[in-house]
Amino acid sequence: MVGKDNFLTSRIKALHGGKPPAEILARVQEKRFEHLLRDRRLEREKHGKSARERITKARAPIIRQLLADPDSAAAIKEFQKKKFAPRPFKKISQPIPSFTSDIRSGSILTFVGPPYDFTIGWSAGPGLQFHQSDVATGAFAVLADGGGGYTDAVAGVGMFFNPVKDCLLRVSAYTPYNWSYALQAGFFAAHSDGYFGWLITNATDQVDVFSSYDSIFSRGVGWFDSAEDSGSGFYQVQPLVFVQGGKWYRINLYCQVSVDDNFTYSFGDGNISGKAGFFVFEQFI
Repeated sequence: MVGKDNFLTSRIKALHGGKPPAEILARVQEKRFEHLLRDRRLEREKHGKSARERITKARAPIIRQLLADPDSAAAIKEFQKKKFAPRPFKKISQPIPSFTSDIRSGSILTFVGPPYDFTIGWSAGPGLQFHQSDVATGAFAVLADGGGGYTDAVAGVGMFFNPVKDCLLRVSAYTPYNWSYALQAGFFAAHSDGYFGWLITNATDQVDVFSSYDSIFSRGVGWFDSAEDSGSGFYQVQPLVFVQGGKWYRINLYCQVSVDDNFTYSFGDGNISGKAGFFVFEQFI
């Protein structure tokens, strides 16, 4: 009976993940996620500072021209064309590891709904910041405006997972969402960007094994321009990673809004709200 009990216990853990040991929960997993977000923010601020310096230098003669001839629309359009081109957006690509299955076909599917194990929340910047997540329902929302600089808000939910053995793990989630943004520019540009992402960490060894950062919306406006839009969708990225049996993995699903403006001469905001209805873990044994 002991052998049978061990077998049943291992099957239950394979399907439901079991409960993470206290030492896993005690480790500072949230700090790894915050460091990732801060690094992205610093990179964007560095790029923005360089762009602002170039724009400040270039706009002085244009402003003098506009003050002398307020109806000089051609000068405005030419400046917008040269200095406010859309910013390049770089996605993180993840290599798919090679894999040979122990059987010809088949997998263990695990469907997990709320309540989840933890929430995700982080924000930074001079502007309005709002983030909210609920483990009981899987709902989350973010809202941000530039406030005269770079402002970010992040929210999401997540789970711990313990694979039954070394295998490929595909993770997905039923995640409908809504989004919107509004931008208004005078003598400065404004941008609003929205993202969804995954961060999967080997919580036992403190190693990140997958990270994605996928654009939901991205818009910028230049001088005397404005834009607003809204929409809805489903986040469909499904990470496929190699995992080790007996290790605990922290699965983070999150959304982020990043806004920058001048506040005096331009304004921008953005928001995303969504809900993780359930997670699906597929182990290719």
